[in-house]
Amino acid sequence: MTNRMSKGWLVFHIIATLIIVGVIATLGTFLGLSLKEKNQLSIDLENRYKSAYYGLLTNMVDIENYLAKTRVMTTGTLMEETLNDIDSSCQLANVYLSVLTTKTNNMANLNRYLNQLGGYSHYVAKNIMRGEEITEKDRENFSRMWEISREYGKALTSLQNALSNGYSFINSLGRADDKFEGLFKNLDSSAVEYPSLIYDGPFSDGVSDREAKGTVGEELSESEARKL
Repeated sequence: MTNRMSKGWLVFHIIATLIIVGVIATLGTFLGLSLKEKNQLSIDLENRYKSAYYGLLTNMVDIENYLAKTRVMTTGTLMEETLNDIDSSCQLANVYLSVLTTKTNNMANLNRYLNQLGGYSHYVAKNIMRGEEITEKDRENFSRMWEISREYGKALTSLQNALSNGYSFINSLGRADDKFEGLFKNLDSSAVEYPSLIYDGPFSDGVSDREAKGTVGEELSESEARKL
């Protein structure tokens, strides 16, 4: 519980910091900054993107390591703790991902992956806490999600070489050969096959398949509709 609370405060701190940086960037556009001030602003934004990238990379590596543990774990308590760690890391990764979304929109698959994996991990962890055993299907799903995490990790790690060689997030904006833009475009267009994750949560694959009561079939009277 303490770990989840500390992670929650960290998420809050990150979001608050990013909001402040965003406000400063917006104000700079309207206040007619000098060349020196604009250069400093570019440096601040560059550091913002770099921090978000490394934060995303760190959490994706953590997710991969946690998922690897689920492949060999047999103790329910340890499995529950690890799944909660996965959930927390997915939340943090999504915070950093939201910063990078201002640079590129090619992140649909990774966003879906983090939302579904985090929600599914939380769901299975709650079942274990209630005394239920993790199923073979759950293990298969986590194994497949581990394989996908490795692909994302490799792709994100590949950008480190470019950063070491002087790659700039800001200077590459709008360029056709932007390595970062190409990285996420390749991730979204790659043939990544996700397992169908059906669970009690907002990002479950089953949510989109459910029909709202009273929307299909015969017309209902007002009294019948109230009973739904």
